[in-house]
Amino acid sequence: MGPIRLGVLLGVLDVVVIAIGLAVVAGDDQVVVFVAMFGIVPGIAMGGLLGVIAKTIAGSPIIVRCMALCLPALALVWLLASVFLMEHYILVSSIPTLVAVLLLERGTRRVVSPPLPVARVHEES
Repeated sequence: MGPIRLGVLLGVLDVVVIAIGLAVVAGDDQVVVFVAMFGIVPGIAMGGLLGVIAKTIAGSPIIVRCMALCLPALALVWLLASVFLMEHYILVSSIPTLVAVLLLERGTRRVVSPPLPVARVHEES
């Protein structure tokens, strides 16, 4: 699966997990509908954008990749919570978002194989 598709998939799953989690925390089933209705499009868009970013910086150090992917995702959580007056749920909503971002980082990381040593033949006399 490519990085953009993985980002979109993780974005959708993130919104679903946040919606269910907030419904449990708030004790109201309507929260699921509200969060899914207003969060799915930004979740898909941010997931795709993060997939593009992850693909672009695939060879960068892990800490740089984590920061470059976490900051926009957490900014979106903060923005949506602020717009809908749900600031008290920012921390709870950030946990699945961070997990999704770290899964995206791991899934798109460029792994460089260590160089194989040159085989040498030793003749015994």
